[in-house]
Amino acid sequence: MKKVLVLLIVVMALVFSACATEAEQQATQAGTPEAPAAAAAPAAEAPAQQAGGTVTPAEIYRGPPLRAGPEGNYYSIEEINRTNNLPIAYPPGSVTLTIFQQLNLRVDDFSRENNLFTQMLEDATGLSLEFVTAPANPDDARTVRNLLMASGDYPDVMSVRGGFTLNEMAMFADQGVFVPLDEYIEIWGVNTRDVFERYPAARHVTTGLSGHIYALPDVNDCFHCVRGEARAWYHMPWLESLNGGVFPETTEELKDLMIRMRDEDPDGTGVEVFPIAWRQAGNWNAIQFFANSFQNFPRRGFRVNDDGTIEAAFMNDYFRQTLEFMRDLYAERLILPESFSIDNDSFIALGEDPAGVRYGIIIGWGPEDGVRRGGERWYQYFVLPPVQGPTGARYAMATGPFNAVMPAWFVTDRAQNVEAAVRLGDLLLSEYYGYSAYFGLRGLSWDYARPGDMGLNGLPAVFRQLTGAGTQEINSSWDQTSLSNRDADFRLSQYAEGADIIYRYLRGEHDLHSQVIGIHAFNEIFKFYGSQVHLYPFETPTRNIVPPLLHNEDDARIIADVQAVIEPFILERVALFVTGADDLETGFDRFVSDLEALGVGRMVEAMQRSFDAGFR
Repeated sequence: MKKVLVLLIVVMALVFSACATEAEQQATQAGTPEAPAAAAAPAAEAPAQQAGGTVTPAEIYRGPPLRAGPEGNYYSIEEINRTNNLPIAYPPGSVTLTIFQQLNLRVDDFSRENNLFTQMLEDATGLSLEFVTAPANPDDARTVRNLLMASGDYPDVMSVRGGFTLNEMAMFADQGVFVPLDEYIEIWGVNTRDVFERYPAARHVTTGLSGHIYALPDVNDCFHCVRGEARAWYHMPWLESLNGGVFPETTEELKDLMIRMRDEDPDGTGVEVFPIAWRQAGNWNAIQFFANSFQNFPRRGFRVNDDGTIEAAFMNDYFRQTLEFMRDLYAERLILPESFSIDNDSFIALGEDPAGVRYGIIIGWGPEDGVRRGGERWYQYFVLPPVQGPTGARYAMATGPFNAVMPAWFVTDRAQNVEAAVRLGDLLLSEYYGYSAYFGLRGLSWDYARPGDMGLNGLPAVFRQLTGAGTQEINSSWDQTSLSNRDADFRLSQYAEGADIIYRYLRGEHDLHSQVIGIHAFNEIFKFYGSQVHLYPFETPTRNIVPPLLHNEDDARIIADVQAVIEPFILERVALFVTGADDLETGFDRFVSDLEALGVGRMVEAMQRSFDAGFR
């Protein structure tokens, strides 16, 4: 009997080793580090056959997930597979999963025959994968998805990154269409459990009203994106010449700097300068930038107070003070007069005026809102820290951890093997397989960084892309159509050519201006660096951000109906107050009462009910 068991082990080892793709074989040739003590669970001696063809190793690996490090510190494919409890099915092809996936510009075929990553994944897992696809166009994809769900003829897995709202997830869970995944995650979710630990928000957005988990999460934690709204970008040469490079600390100091920009012709060109400006599409950004110097003003003004009550912060006296400050700046021609109405193209055209620089500060996602991205002037606008107002408030608006996570992998009641579906989804959250799904195979689209490579974060890099994002070989990956775990550390550990020069420039060696022009990594690095150094210390506390909420049908309708009316109303009235077309002293109380009449109170009450049910 022992001889038979040994023979079985040897035969199976040969079968699985023959399934390695060329890219995986390259991975095994690299030097591998000693695994940490926590990662030293014994390898499976032989897979134990389970119902439906799934197999269980002799000892299930429970974590932590393996993560590569810099300087060639990474693991072999054998160690990666062992710690992800592979294979999932044996013999190969004995378990079939059907998966809904959306096509895109880099993926027009998910089949094993034509997609390199699908081939790699089937070889590693032993699964047979079949796909139900939707067009690349988001609206068309949504139509196909909705028809599938309505027909009842949907596949085993709906792989939809953010495609289902929390309320839709809860509805399908209540109908029994989406099955609870808790018990499978507890046993097999090596990577999912790690995501939940590092991103508690991920557990929240995948949990239904019943308290059960109905999806695996997607993580895409862009550090600067979380802090992307309501940013202001100052023209670095002017801060140097007018203020010795010293940042304004208060609203009064900011106003004084703006007056000097207006009056002292900092470029010596004689053109009219607009000290602060934004485009019509950025009206909310501007409101939020100024309001955060008077109170903690999260996105669109809805705030969770420290006592757990939700407040519409655009109806209080701090917001009136915000409008007074903006009105005073406008009256002194410190704000571009057309800011509330100017379109994108016209705004950039003025910012690129060949007669001279026109904007001292641009409010927007990046300076590309007001000057041509990649143009000479674009490289001269840096992130401005928030300033403190008379109330003592000094916040940088952030959208919090909920901006980085979404439900993405839903297992339906059609699945005959829920365990296999969960194990596959969890595998896509692993570093090695997740990166390969996102970008393509190692050796073709990416590789581990070389000694001396610097990452986007200015630290030793871990990964190196071999082709530009969006230019990888067609059907070499699943691109961004499936869940992955691109946390902030992972994203920032990518090798960035020229990073050392960029960081020297951002830290004060401004004579390197001509050398940073054209460096591809500049966009990511200067937004990350500015956000990390100048915004992160002041960002909105997560506890004050209204999280995604599950609403009952009536409350969902109230919120949707009121929000559709009040957002354009607020923008219109703010513009009238700031430009002086409506009198702020006599009109603000009317503004508040009009908002009440439009249903803000009912909206806040509905939000409060949902918040209390889920968070208190």
